[in-house]
Amino acid sequence: DLILLNYILSFSKSPGVASASFIDAQGKVVVHSDVTQAGKAMDMSATGLTNIERIDITGSKGEIQTRVSVPVVYQGKPIGLARVEYRQGYFQAQVDETLKATMQRFLYVSGIAILLGLIGSILFAKSVTKPISILSTATRAVGKGELTYRVSLDRNDELGLLARSFDEMIVKLQELDVLKNDFVSSVSHELRSPLTALKGFLQMFQMGISGPLTAQQKQNVEIMLECTDRLNHFVSDILDVAKLEAGMYEFDLKPVDSKGVAANIVALFQPQAVEEKVQLVLQFPEKELQVKSDADRLKQVFTNLISNALKFTPQGGRVTVWGKDEGNVVRFGVTDTGIGIPKEAFGKLFNKFQQVKETKSKAKKKGTGLGLTIAKKIVEGSGGTIGAESEANKGTTFYFTLPKY
Repeated sequence: DLILLNYILSFSKSPGVASASFIDAQGKVVVHSDVTQAGKAMDMSATGLTNIERIDITGSKGEIQTRVSVPVVYQGKPIGLARVEYRQGYFQAQVDETLKATMQRFLYVSGIAILLGLIGSILFAKSVTKPISILSTATRAVGKGELTYRVSLDRNDELGLLARSFDEMIVKLQELDVLKNDFVSSVSHELRSPLTALKGFLQMFQMGISGPLTAQQKQNVEIMLECTDRLNHFVSDILDVAKLEAGMYEFDLKPVDSKGVAANIVALFQPQAVEEKVQLVLQFPEKELQVKSDADRLKQVFTNLISNALKFTPQGGRVTVWGKDEGNVVRFGVTDTGIGIPKEAFGKLFNKFQQVKETKSKAKKKGTGLGLTIAKKIVEGSGGTIGAESEANKGTTFYFTLPKY
């Protein structure tokens, strides 16, 4: 009995156990964790010695307990019951605590998994979108005529294959562009001599050296001379573009009086402006604006921009050629009150043979589509920048900058 009592007392030290006891076959409490209960008689009629009993009861302190009674058999004969009463509140608290800890661990693991998944998704998206962005940039660059652009993606997947194919395509386009430029340059160069001869003979006819002409013949000769001049101008523009793209256009950069150059070109266009009833104005500050440029090339830029402005400015309009000091650079511009340029056409303004469809039909004279291209290449070759601003039906400004000397 003493050994059993010590065992039950040690067992009842568990915080979840309310009491532990052993009851003999006659219903007498042999040992109990509450020593005051030892020797008391228990009613065994409901339990018996053959079945395991589990019931919920109310303890002495009003707490709900679960009482489990298990028969004890020795040498095939029931000798009593082992009974333990458990505190439900304690075990419920243990279950709740376990669930809480499990939920916290679950949330912690889920949070880490979501974070890792998010980081992985970002890295994966970046690994996909970055080469796509590079390819998109390359496409826009090639669309603008920059055939020296290369993608060079070091990848072994489909995007890498696409990038290599894109680079190969650019190389082929560059080769074709070189062949085209060589062909155009050769043809243009060969056209100059016969055009010069043709113009000379037409001038002889016009002067009556080969005999008098009828009124109709004189008109026909004038038309042919006009067409010859247009063709000559076109051939000259093509050769200029070919030289600029091949790097064969020489720039003699030195101090240039920009106001004097602009004034000379404005004076040359005054007769045309008067004939077309357009006011051509020069607006420069009183002080001299010296820039580092090639005087002849600068004249060509002003010529192309003023000619372009007059072409799209209606009668009664105004074309202003201006310049102003902006610190390290001088900004020049040609502003007209013409029909304007649609915003969607700005990206192609300086491309070769590019003429805006919306304005082309309203131009007074036909152009080659090379004037702005030549102006851009000359300005950039002189270390400057060029651009345009426009508002529909209000006018356009083409501006460019050159470094001060």
